[in-house]
Amino acid sequence: MCPSDDFSSDAILPDGVAMLDEVLKQMLADKHLSSDSEEAENLAKRLIFLYQTGVREKRLLQKMAKAA
Repeated sequence: MCPSDDFSSDAILPDGVAMLDEVLKQMLADKHLSSDSEEAENLAKRLIFLYQTGVREKRLLQKMAKAA
């Protein structure tokens, strides 16, 4: 097995990064949070986790991240 094979399974491609960024910014604006807050970091981590588990729809990401 090539080491790059392991990396690619966890990689988020540019379109995914752009979508996650959009969702995160919207959620931060809705909650009136600064992007450098601890809560923003935790929210970003939840969104990335959800994305890596296969959640790709914006509204579903938002809903699941809020519930977590």
